[in-house]
Amino acid sequence: MNLLHCLEMQEDSLIEVFVTSASYEQWVAAIEGLTAGGFILGMKHHDSDVPVDLDPEMFNEGDSVDYLLSVQVGRQSWTTQFYSLTLIDFQGDPRSVRTERDIADVAEFMRVISEATGRAVSLSSETLDYANATAYMTVTANGAPDGPTGPGAQRSARQARRIER
Repeated sequence: MNLLHCLEMQEDSLIEVFVTSASYEQWVAAIEGLTAGGFILGMKHHDSDVPVDLDPEMFNEGDSVDYLLSVQVGRQSWTTQFYSLTLIDFQGDPRSVRTERDIADVAEFMRVISEATGRAVSLSSETLDYANATAYMTVTANGAPDGPTGPGAQRSARQARRIER
């Protein structure tokens, strides 16, 4: 099934880019990689803009969230609220992923995180069960798509690699 079609079927639920079994150091590497990769990042603490500067104390292992990090990915905005030190996760709106260019932007976002962390990065519908989540697309540390990606995702990953050159 085409990735764009999968995302259209999401309706009102969010999509998520994630890395499981992560560490604080990998969070830092991901943020540094995104910054070096030219992504625009913004952070808020209780609705006030603050510098993008991670600290282990920012992470909440419960429902209370104090920080919000947003990353501009092409024309999309992906956010995280630092729910867990061991899970790098960014939520996005599937309605903002409508073109092959949008998919290529997501693939590049995932590639940068993967290369920074040395871990596979997956795209799925928003979930709390990451071990059993069905990935629409997975990008490995070398930037290649992996797993059940579908023809649209494979095409988009090739486009993302073409953009790099």
